[in-house]
Amino acid sequence: MAYGIPFWQEDRQDANPWQEYWGESYGPQLKQRLLKPVFDKLETEEKVGNLIIDVGSGASPVTQLLKTKPARKRICVDIAADNVGSLDDLRIRLDAEKVGQFGTLSFRKAILRVCAFLEINPKTEAKTERADTIVFSDTLTTWIFERF
Repeated sequence: MAYGIPFWQEDRQDANPWQEYWGESYGPQLKQRLLKPVFDKLETEEKVGNLIIDVGSGASPVTQLLKTKPARKRICVDIAADNVGSLDDLRIRLDAEKVGQFGTLSFRKAILRVCAFLEINPKTEAKTERADTIVFSDTLTTWIFERF
């Protein structure tokens, strides 16, 4: 590796592989074109369920493309989330790499917010399975390029 230049950029003119492969084209319009047909098929087959978790949701969660239903709730987890919520939507600021690290304060705070949102007691319902659908649409591309 040349000083300050990652190995994947040494003999390339572009400064960022994310820019080369996705760049500005990776926005809500592209997400809708790619994922709406998939979500529609899953909805038709009744495979989505009522509790959806969108990990790495970003500013424009792809799970917004799913139909809204009276009992449906969505939890969006992102390192840059704004920590706001509504009756059917909760945004949790949490680094996806912290998921399952029970000792970290950020994870414990996130779990308590989710429990309050779902109106469950984490002490009495600790082993209750909840999520019907988990979406990881934006996580891998970001994660891969950051690791190189």
